[in-house]
Amino acid sequence: MLPSFLLAQNKKVALLETLNGDKSIQVKGIEMNMVRGELRKAISNQSGFQAFTRTDIDQLMKEHGFQNSGMVSDAQRKRLGEMSGADYICVSTLTKSDSQFYLEAYLIEVETGEISNPASQYGMLEGNTYANLFQLCQDLSKELTSYVGGSSSASPTQSPTPKGYVDLGLPSGTLWKAINEGMYDWDTAMRMYGDKIPSQGQWEELKDYCKWTWNGNGYKVAGPNGNSIVLPAAGFRNCDGDVSSVGSYGYYWSSTPSGAKEAWSLEFSSGNVGMYSDLRCRGFSVRLVQAP
Repeated sequence: MLPSFLLAQNKKVALLETLNGDKSIQVKGIEMNMVRGELRKAISNQSGFQAFTRTDIDQLMKEHGFQNSGMVSDAQRKRLGEMSGADYICVSTLTKSDSQFYLEAYLIEVETGEISNPASQYGMLEGNTYANLFQLCQDLSKELTSYVGGSSSASPTQSPTPKGYVDLGLPSGTLWKAINEGMYDWDTAMRMYGDKIPSQGQWEELKDYCKWTWNGNGYKVAGPNGNSIVLPAAGFRNCDGDVSSVGSYGYYWSSTPSGAKEAWSLEFSSGNVGMYSDLRCRGFSVRLVQAP
């Protein structure tokens, strides 16, 4: 047994209920519970971390509708911290198609509200069975916890970066959100987020000034200052509602229209990153920015 003073040094992580990443393909409750359970074991296996779940936290999340955004206000975060006794809240998402599944998770630091860079893993469904889920959760937890305690805070002479955003050191000063907002058709995305959606030019700047490294199911995008974000290959939802290409292709809307029925989007695979004009009725990922 470990001495009590060593156990007290562990960072405590409260895992919320795993979310359904795309409502067009229903993820069953038992599947979300399975992912949550494997994540709990995997995070607890990381040195310096102790993960746990709490039914009362789940109920509070439902009452306040936290799952709708994945983020919490200062008052809500304080309440969650008081109830859980946790140092971090873990938000996880499961998205699946007929043959593939995609896991994404991030941590919210209870005290500061800051979000670590998200971690993600991609796997295959074999006969409705989640192949190598245990190993994927182990890999995800290693990636997830490695961000904790990193040096990403602004110097005393700099303005603090807004919570949830990352300063990549781009020439324009544009700040990029650390996580996706979800998957929407273009018109819905514009109604919900407007000018917070990157323009075609902002995507081009990200493409031209950053180092893009394929991580197996998306890109790690590192800016000139060394800070980075992750763009998952979340696939897309076709105009008829079918989801495809999860884990192999990424599609992200820009706010720049292209004709009456199309708009510009950033699209990528393991071997290509570029801007393309695509149908507005399709469901693409949305990543927000904040202009200087």
